[in-house]
Amino acid sequence: MKRKNLVFIVVLIIALLNMIFSNVILAKEVATKTRHYDFRKTRWGMNKMQVKESEKSKFIDDFGKWITYKVIVGINDCVLTYRFTEDKLIEADYTFFSIFTTIEKIAIDNACKSDMLKEDLIKKYGEPVYDSILFSLKSASKIDLKDWYFAVASGEVTRTVFWENPDTEICLLVYRTDLAIVYKSVKLKSLEEKAEKKRIMNEL
Repeated sequence: MKRKNLVFIVVLIIALLNMIFSNVILAKEVATKTRHYDFRKTRWGMNKMQVKESEKSKFIDDFGKWITYKVIVGINDCVLTYRFTEDKLIEADYTFFSIFTTIEKIAIDNACKSDMLKEDLIKKYGEPVYDSILFSLKSASKIDLKDWYFAVASGEVTRTVFWENPDTEICLLVYRTDLAIVYKSVKLKSLEEKAEKKRIMNEL
């Protein structure tokens, strides 16, 4: 009788241990799926190898302090760049391409795209803390704000839209043939500044 009770207790303990281990594994899987990411599947401060392991898009090149990939954002082809300081991910950006070939048409295309990208970013990050279309002094008096699509083609206007959360700064930029979204680490900004000061001092 005692032997049967002992076997029963052992079997019960094994079953309980299996249940505990199963719950631990499930908890880890859930934690992995809900893990906080700062940008795509990366977190600020990751080293280059970790970023390469997390990014599954088509690899373009490794330039030392930055690595590039070919990606599609929405319906737009662009280059994704990850930037590192002291082997820590501090910045990433999308640089967009246009199907047009002339500077004027590319500029107008970028202006149109920036409106759509702004709306998408608002859906994710909320209203921007800064949204500015800046005209040069030469054009400010003669071009209405509503006509900025055409003004940007003249090279006399720049658009900057800025968001910020506790971890990341997001900036949508458009100027003539340049259209980009830049993401920067808030906490590692000082690391970048120190590296830049060091670089300048070494060049003096």
